[in-house]
Amino acid sequence: MKFAEMTREAKIEWLLMEAYSDWSSFDLLIRSSNDYIELNTEERWSAYQTLSSMSDEELDEFLANRVSYRSQDAQRRQQQKDSFLFFSKPAAHADFGFWARQLLWTVEQALALSLGRNPDIVNSTTLAAQEEACKGSPFAREYRARVRIADTFLVAGQLSSEATPGEMIAWFDRVRLSVPNALVDAVAEIGHQIADWFSEYKRVAQELGVERDRLVELERLNKLWEEGCLNLISQHSEEMGSLQNELDEIKRERDELRHQLCELEVRMSEKPKYTKGIDLRRHHSALVIIDGMATEKFGYSDDSQRGRSAVSNITSAIEIAGHQISEKTVRSVLDDARNIKGNRRK
Repeated sequence: MKFAEMTREAKIEWLLMEAYSDWSSFDLLIRSSNDYIELNTEERWSAYQTLSSMSDEELDEFLANRVSYRSQDAQRRQQQKDSFLFFSKPAAHADFGFWARQLLWTVEQALALSLGRNPDIVNSTTLAAQEEACKGSPFAREYRARVRIADTFLVAGQLSSEATPGEMIAWFDRVRLSVPNALVDAVAEIGHQIADWFSEYKRVAQELGVERDRLVELERLNKLWEEGCLNLISQHSEEMGSLQNELDEIKRERDELRHQLCELEVRMSEKPKYTKGIDLRRHHSALVIIDGMATEKFGYSDDSQRGRSAVSNITSAIEIAGHQISEKTVRSVLDDARNIKGNRRK
């Protein structure tokens, strides 16, 4: 029953029934708010007037207190009833040490053990066989709720029909379902690894996805770096090619200079041919002889006409002797000889 949605009059009716009917706490909590009780006594009429005179806040507070009391009473009575049902008998309680030694648990076994019960005695089949006796049982209600939760995970493929004790306990922890500490300790003592492999798989898959993204980013950066390196290498190659051409030209010029230097060294290392120096006295005597012969034999004189004739004759005589010489050279030599003669006279 949803007490918050009840009308003011319905709340008063429920409080009267709670006070004067013989309904159990369980019945009061689940029956329809349309039920009512007759105000056929002075006491009931007085109670009705008292409730009607309350403000809405006072009425709600009083109702909440009575509902809380009835809820606790219903639970307490149901627990008392549960204590007499088959799943509360000593044999129905699980031996955790025995079950912790099992290699695998089925989902049904794990569910019973999670509530501290022996799976061989307490299971869906035995609960269904005593459905009427278990009606309203908190234990039966909790067991069936866990079965429905497990079924959804089985259908979704997130829970195996059989698993190790450690995996089953890890699954209970993942879905926030309580498990007796004694069962957890027994499983851990045997050495089962308590691990939720599905959650672990999701975690590893998520980490793997992150690493894949990092790898993609690193590959992208590596490609950019590689392209940059290739561009630098290309630019460097062009610059190196230009520098190599300049270096080749420098080497060529160097080799040419070396060759010229070698030739110069060779020429300088060669012993020059001996050439006798000009003897001025002998040169002077030769000019005197030339002047004498030109004057006596060819009639050379300072007279322009005779001088030109003598020069021509001397040139012809030299050519007849087999030598080549120009009249200009002959005249220059004769002038030098005549100058020596003039210097002597002075």
